Amino acid sequence: MRGIATMIDKFYKYKTLIVSLTFVLTTGCVSVKLPSTPAPTKSKNVNYSRPSSPFSASNPKGADALWVSKNTASTISFFSSCSENEPPLESARASAFASIEGADVTKEKPYSINDRQGLMSDIQGNLEGVPVKIRFLVFKKGECSYHLTYVALQENFEKEIEHYNKFIKSFKAP
Repeated sequence: MRGIATMIDKFYKYKTLIVSLTFVLTTGCVSVKLPSTPAPTKSKNVNYSRPSSPFSASNPKGADALWVSKNTASTISFFSSCSENEPPLESARASAFASIEGADVTKEKPYSINDRQGLMSDIQGNLEGVPVKIRFLVFKKGECSYHLTYVALQENFEKEIEHYNKFIKSFKAP
């Protein structure tokens, strides 16, 4: 019985860490309102298929949408930012992961989405000493940039990546 209680406690600890990381990633791009430029806004009329079970909707805390796996605490989220001055794809990726300890881009490639050229990156690092792996897709359409993110413990990364892959295939920006 004690072993089950320890596993449950560990699961909730990791869930809190991963959801916290998702919050960091979705608020990684800091915008300063300058007198000559309006503050960024969220994109409207985005269409997508929600990730299926074991993922369920959660409070996004800065993201446009966030889903958390009840099995592994992995997250899928998206964040949009619309302004006249959206940064280049590489800069958006770098700023999103600046706070991840030992962030290492292990794989990066161009990715076509919504008739646009995006950048897909796999990043490994630590969040409060816990090893995590992230798949991050960033692309621009019009005056908006979109960050589609999957975050998991390194040991769980492959277990639910297909949910993320289906999500990005369904994602349609206006």
